[in-house]
Amino acid sequence: MTYSDESKDHIAIIGAGPAGSHAAIAAATIGAQVTLIDSYSQPGGQYFKQLPIPFKRQAADRHQDEAEALIARLHHPRITLQLQTQVLGISGNDRKLWLHGPGAPTELEASAIILATGAFDRPAAFPGWTLPGVISLGAAQTALKGQRVLSGKKSLLVGSGPLLLATGAALTWGGAQVAGVLEGSTSIRRLPPHHWRALWGHWARLREGGSYLRTLKRAKVPYRLGWGIVEALGTPKKGVVGAVIAPLDKHWQTVTKKARKIQCDAICIGYGFIPETALSRLAGAAHTYNVELGGWVPVRDPFLQTTVHALYAVGEGAGIGGAVQSAVEGQIAGTAAASLLRAQPNNSDPMHRMQPVFKELDRQRSFQRLYGRLFTAEAGIYTWAQDDTILCRCESVTRDSVATAVGLGAHSVTAVKGITRAGMGACQGRLCSHLIAGHIAQITGKSIASCGQFSARAPIYPLSIGDVFTDGEKS
Repeated sequence: MTYSDESKDHIAIIGAGPAGSHAAIAAATIGAQVTLIDSYSQPGGQYFKQLPIPFKRQAADRHQDEAEALIARLHHPRITLQLQTQVLGISGNDRKLWLHGPGAPTELEASAIILATGAFDRPAAFPGWTLPGVISLGAAQTALKGQRVLSGKKSLLVGSGPLLLATGAALTWGGAQVAGVLEGSTSIRRLPPHHWRALWGHWARLREGGSYLRTLKRAKVPYRLGWGIVEALGTPKKGVVGAVIAPLDKHWQTVTKKARKIQCDAICIGYGFIPETALSRLAGAAHTYNVELGGWVPVRDPFLQTTVHALYAVGEGAGIGGAVQSAVEGQIAGTAAASLLRAQPNNSDPMHRMQPVFKELDRQRSFQRLYGRLFTAEAGIYTWAQDDTILCRCESVTRDSVATAVGLGAHSVTAVKGITRAGMGACQGRLCSHLIAGHIAQITGKSIASCGQFSARAPIYPLSIGDVFTDGEKS
């Protein structure tokens, strides 16, 4: 199709991290008008999270230099930055967005939409995980990156994946004592040699990981493979005062007879990431379950278009693969969307010059598969909760309540939600959806995929009454 009216060459991109930023630059470069929307006050996303202005120069590092170079490219005449703005809803059929933020229009229509919504930490539920002082790895990184605030004086890190090392090293550099880093996976010890070929060429990643390990070693931080947490110790008033830790068996069940106590005043947890798919689900795109990509992800064609026409999904929100892969996907989707809207003769179509980028995406996906094999948690993680352990924090729904609902015939997350209210709180199931599904699967013997996922509803983020009503009328 060809659009003669330039106003129709408008692409809305949700998320200004590596994926969304590269999509915006690629689309604008070949002539599309772009609105880049993000809830933060500055572009960069979580990976390139920007420090407050007074901190920037005194804390510049390689990541900050990369971020500033990327953000400088967003100052393009065809890119409009719409920051401090949340997307509350989406209509996939007519590509309409509902926005909320200072200076943001209530509605925004586009000829194409690119979702670069990122991901959030995957927690584990265990006794004491709701105590003050138990936070996600992402929260620890945000506090450190955003305000130079430490998660605690003595932090224990538990989870799986490279973010454990990165957070441990960052806390050490920041002056905190790290009580230990507990990596749940032992796959690195037994992965067949031919799988390691996926690391070839990823020298920057390997150097970065090596620098984190050296930092932890110099600080004499214990780093254990195949260990997890049994219980966080403390009280709601005092917060965390310690933890019970133990080795994990091959199914990730804790070997409690070898458990030991460790002192700490903060516990940072993160067992990978969950793609943020609320908007792609709300738009009506088809999804599939892939545990190594983080769970439910949108189905995409080779140009990263979902099953909804002119709706693209890129980056961590379409499958966990890291910042480099996110940037590559953004470049492809931005070029594809702009090419779709500005149809050109085959010999001048920008997509015909993208073969090296597609080749790089293949290379990144090989690394993505290796990452999934190494760091995906096994089903035993769902055995850590006891009967009175809360699974849904917003509605205080315990494991026992979920088991009771399952006993009544609720064999899907939606059915359990109807009985227990799990997933009906402020986070709309972002924290508890995988926990509820995992425990249903554990009780029934079903696969996690067959337990389904919560339905997305607008607004996908909570709004205050004052935001909903202005001068007594609906805004």
